[in-house]
Amino acid sequence: MAAKDDMTIPLLPMRHYHIYNRGINKAAIFYNQENFRYFLSKYGQKMNGYFDTFAYCLLENHFHLFVRVADKEQLLAKAVDDFVIINQSFCKDYVLPWVHRIQIDVDPIQDLTNFRNLLNLWDRHGDTQQDTSEQPADLKSCSFIDQLCSWVVSERFRGFMLGYAKAINKQESRTGSLLQKGFRRKHVPNIELDKKQVLFYIHHNPIHHYYTDNYVDYTWSSYGAYLTDIQTRICRNEGIEWFGNKNNFIQFGAQYLKNKVSDNQYAIDED
Repeated sequence: MAAKDDMTIPLLPMRHYHIYNRGINKAAIFYNQENFRYFLSKYGQKMNGYFDTFAYCLLENHFHLFVRVADKEQLLAKAVDDFVIINQSFCKDYVLPWVHRIQIDVDPIQDLTNFRNLLNLWDRHGDTQQDTSEQPADLKSCSFIDQLCSWVVSERFRGFMLGYAKAINKQESRTGSLLQKGFRRKHVPNIELDKKQVLFYIHHNPIHHYYTDNYVDYTWSSYGAYLTDIQTRICRNEGIEWFGNKNNFIQFGAQYLKNKVSDNQYAIDED
């Protein structure tokens, strides 16, 4: 059974996800080589401290990422500096139910949209709701702190995509949406074989879309970062550990291609 993908799956600390987005109406999102470089640079700046990245592939009209959300402490420590307030929608849907659930009286002058205030309340009161599943289907069943973490990561990533889109619109003298609204993702269980398959599904994407017949030489994927010792933001050492060593990594990729594993359950429908 294929893993579920949609735009509402919670992004929870220390879970792995395959993330995908494309241009609106499948139009181009990268117009030249510098756009690829700019995307990766801004991604690193915006998502460092929120995502650990294991793989990426950028193609003319879409991109794939394989990431693990950072641990809760690291994520929230970073978010304190990056977020001042939360939006009214999150406050209504998650903050107020949490306050009611833990049955505390909140000072009327205390701003529940203030990020630091929420963390202070959490530190003092915790939550009575705890989801024990590997990956909850939606945020409603998660603990409040997981709801907050998922909101933070999603907002940070949306902000990154919006910033990239604005830059490209300015470059191309265009208006309107560049990227599909939201972004699709699949949860990938912390199972070695599953993670290995997702990593190579992404690295083989240029072949799938007929950009090349040799994924090894494709410039805008993370595959090359696994073959060198050059400093990289990719979690190369941990990724190689899934395979045992670099030779096994290379051989797995070749065998994966030979077997034409196109029905990977963690692939995302790109239509």
